[in-house]
Amino acid sequence: MAQLTLFAEWEEKEKVPNLTPRTIVQAELKPVCDEVREVIERIKEAYLDPTINRPWVIASSMGKDSTLLCLCIWIALSEIPSVQRTRQVYIISSDTGLENPGLKAFVHESIEKMKLSAVEQGLDCLHAQIVMPDQKNRFAAKAIAHGVPLSTPASPFRWCTDSFKISPTEVFIKSLLAEYGEVVIFTGVRNDESINRAASIKRNGADKFIFQKYKPTKGKDGTHERKPMKGRFECHPIKEISDDVLWDTLMKWSKFPWKTRFLQLYALYRDTGECPMQVRFVLRQSA
Repeated sequence: MAQLTLFAEWEEKEKVPNLTPRTIVQAELKPVCDEVREVIERIKEAYLDPTINRPWVIASSMGKDSTLLCLCIWIALSEIPSVQRTRQVYIISSDTGLENPGLKAFVHESIEKMKLSAVEQGLDCLHAQIVMPDQKNRFAAKAIAHGVPLSTPASPFRWCTDSFKISPTEVFIKSLLAEYGEVVIFTGVRNDESINRAASIKRNGADKFIFQKYKPTKGKDGTHERKPMKGRFECHPIKEISDDVLWDTLMKWSKFPWKTRFLQLYALYRDTGECPMQVRFVLRQSA
């Protein structure tokens, strides 16, 4: 009997899990203009489409355009009831290893704060991640170890852009294609950026919100063709947003929903001639 008592004392007591409900912190969302509200509503409509469950990838450099895109996505998801937030959304940013320290720090800080803020705000469908080139495609391996010359603006093939920025994103997208079969890539391209960019946007799905992605190829007769890429779709939600509307919207946020500050973004453009205050001053002077 004493032995049974001894064995009973050795038994581990069952641990009761902590079932304290998670506290959800609601982000303070500011009102937006009609043009941006239309973008947000179209994002919500596409997200809630029950016939298509493709994951979304938001390609972000954390510059002004992709910040507005992320802001529209964030507001849209925050306005959708939690039970309906079933589609997975991935915000990814490339670390090429060649950015200036200030930009690199800002991008990494933004991604980390997005991760934490998504959890705090109950946006379990939203993920943020830095993607990087593998060791063999980094600058030291390419330019130093193998002596590959860096591309110049006149180079017909810019291997550095492909190796440092595009390839890491491609690896991530392929992993989602393997899991889901299809994926939608969102980018912050806008018609206002340049005539060439506007023409490219028009050529690649001007009338559709989400459209098939195509790859330019050469046919057997040497003519240029566009071949659909299986399982890949694109979306340019802010393509019609003007520079003025973009800056007016961003400037309303002293702090974005993921807690990085507008002044941090503003500092990146202050000395480039694209600062909103400087541009408007020049326009007033020339009027």
